[in-house]
Amino acid sequence: MSARKPWVRALLFASTALCSSAAFADAPLAAAGATNLTFNPYSLYTNLYIDIDASAQQLNVNLTGTGGDVDLYLRYGSPFPDCSATRCSDDMILRYAQYHSMSSSSNESIVVTNASTIPLKAGRWYIAALNGSSASATATLYVTTSATVQAANIQLDFGNPRSSSSDPKNNCDVAPWSDTTAATPVGGNAGTTLGDQRKNALQYAVQQLAQQIQSPVPINVHACWAHLGGDKNRATLAHASSTSFAFSDTSFPMPWLVKKYTWYTNTQIARMGGVSNCGALGGDCSGVRNDVIEITFNSDIGTPNVIGGSPFYLGYTAGANSNSSDFIAVAMHEITHGLGFLGLANVDPSSGPIGARAGITTGASSISYQNYDQGPWDDIFGDNIVKVASDRQNYTPFYGYELTSQPGNAARAAAMTSGNTVTATDLGALYTPTLLRWSDPLAVNSSANQATGNPPDNFPSLYAPCDLTQTATCSTSSGSTLSHTVQQGDLMNAFINRGQVRQMGLAAPMLAAMGWSTSPAAAPVYAKPFTGIWYDRTHSGHGIDFRLVRHDANYGDAYLLAFYTYDATGSVEIFQAQGNIVDGVFVPIIIGPDDSTLTRFQYDPVAKTIKPVANTGGRVVVDFNQAANSPACRNIDRSAAPLLGVMSWSFADTTGKITEQSDWCLEPLTTLAQNASPDHGGLYYGGSGDTGWGISVLDINRGAAGEQLWIDFYYPDANGKPIWAVANAQPYVNGQTIPLIQNAAGYCRTCKPVAQNQVQVGTITLNFGTPTTATIVANYTGGSFMRTNVPLVNLGVAQ
Repeated sequence: MSARKPWVRALLFASTALCSSAAFADAPLAAAGATNLTFNPYSLYTNLYIDIDASAQQLNVNLTGTGGDVDLYLRYGSPFPDCSATRCSDDMILRYAQYHSMSSSSNESIVVTNASTIPLKAGRWYIAALNGSSASATATLYVTTSATVQAANIQLDFGNPRSSSSDPKNNCDVAPWSDTTAATPVGGNAGTTLGDQRKNALQYAVQQLAQQIQSPVPINVHACWAHLGGDKNRATLAHASSTSFAFSDTSFPMPWLVKKYTWYTNTQIARMGGVSNCGALGGDCSGVRNDVIEITFNSDIGTPNVIGGSPFYLGYTAGANSNSSDFIAVAMHEITHGLGFLGLANVDPSSGPIGARAGITTGASSISYQNYDQGPWDDIFGDNIVKVASDRQNYTPFYGYELTSQPGNAARAAAMTSGNTVTATDLGALYTPTLLRWSDPLAVNSSANQATGNPPDNFPSLYAPCDLTQTATCSTSSGSTLSHTVQQGDLMNAFINRGQVRQMGLAAPMLAAMGWSTSPAAAPVYAKPFTGIWYDRTHSGHGIDFRLVRHDANYGDAYLLAFYTYDATGSVEIFQAQGNIVDGVFVPIIIGPDDSTLTRFQYDPVAKTIKPVANTGGRVVVDFNQAANSPACRNIDRSAAPLLGVMSWSFADTTGKITEQSDWCLEPLTTLAQNASPDHGGLYYGGSGDTGWGISVLDINRGAAGEQLWIDFYYPDANGKPIWAVANAQPYVNGQTIPLIQNAAGYCRTCKPVAQNQVQVGTITLNFGTPTTATIVANYTGGSFMRTNVPLVNLGVAQ
């Protein structure tokens, strides 16, 4: 797959129809065996699997290929779709997958352990392999298991220099790694040149970290130097970060991330997904593109005017030189930031409001804190933080559920400036507890935590100085605030001291809460949507009729989705989708001749049937998992909704160019518990000889107010275009005639809502019994749709 800019949100709805490479029959794979696969252009295998026993703690799936662009997909417990029986697309396979590796090459790998988000467990694991290229490919699939989890190395990239014309501090100078200046071996470091000693010391540092984090996948670090400056009292010894950030959403799912719609570093994404950086996000794996962390050391350390000429201590033995900065401890500290010990709430006043969450500005190459087009989103570091009240008794989430129009920036800013006072001449009391605290139990209950007492007193403090070096009022210290601890001797303190420890300390359990845990994990629980009418309260008049039509233990329960809406002129129209609930997500099948999944149908009045129109370019997916985290669900308060779903939809022209797209936040009009008994709800139509129209019924128990019947009626107009009307009766009496209502002044899907102009267009009479019958008169311009006492068939299935 081509590279996805992790800060640019692009819908993957421009999918490609694929052909199965073999007749569909389950194909078992043997552990420690090799399977040869041959791919035609745009073809795939979805019938591969391996049975895992309870002794396995690690599963390795590796694909080595030549030609084409073969991607690898993995899921547990239920199969990928049978693409020999139905048309499949790369987008469909991606949404079925729980893990994927999809770089631009045909060499892919996935590692799953008992500590993975979707953990390795006994049972059947299904594998799909997909060639998304116009060229043929061959590949060999290797599957192995292990009774123990194998830790991988942290690998260093000492090459790939870079120059920045706008800011020399962003240079990547690699020459210091080959500095031939003679050096005396020190503290166990046997290097005889300065360059070799620097390399040796960094190798030693990453070995220490690798032993402590026990990552099952390699971590690639780009090692650089730059002139970062300093003065006689202070200097930045080094800085590091992950090379990109991303999140899982409906446009690009990464189900292995614990929290959806939440920023993660690419190191966390790769670690949790058991894949390489390019395997997770797409693109080229070669060279610097596969580096997930970049660390830059200060070339000015050791020069006379920077912290008194104090050099880096490059020895392996800690604390051997009290007049130098411990290079190994500095490297471990900075690389730990790159592992994800980094908050994304804004701490730089020049970038936007302090405390602002990170969003995306179209065309930008980095995250934005103001004037963004998309977002903002929480980040996983901030999701583990609380703001402690000034009474130090109460606390609230650092982020929590907040509306986009009512950001909690001010409260976050107050917490992030609640610590020691820093001036140009005084750093203040560095270890004073702050009101910015880490609340995850793994760190709170860790022996590395020095805080004691009851919550929140025992929550570890994060660095939150009142910085007065640049302003007369408290501000943050850019680069230090938020992303450091406040306890003496800890690796992740904001200030590195001589003789700094080389153990991760509190950072280890903090990182464990953000994807680095090595403890066995519980299987995730997915949302369970249900039959009913769903709507977005910011798009009144539009809606979704979502109906369970078949239970399916293999591929997920089958649903019919009817999107009743308005076109660009405000006229009513309907689109349909069919699909399955896969891990809490409605994944549609291809039903349109243009490979669309959201399709408009045309009615044939002679045959009394419908067929999909040639080109709608429609795509849809609905994700019911953690929708409250999505910006789409934070434009107004929906905190009381029993369940939310993010519906991403789009339409494209015949060239594939997207003409409309949006994310809507759906909630149910009623819950299953509110259904009447007996429940007459369902999706009714005139049987196989009279299709192309339908009646969706919601039967609601309103207690003393009586039974309520809500009807969505779908029928064709004079041109065979599906349109719709609604009916509502309360209290409802079986057999009563109900007015059919239509909105004569609708508004388009991307327009601002307008006042509703409801007019009666006919009547509907339902008699529930054996059989259930309907009498309908529904008028439209140029004619009317009529049925008299017609027997109905219910497509709906009870839940």
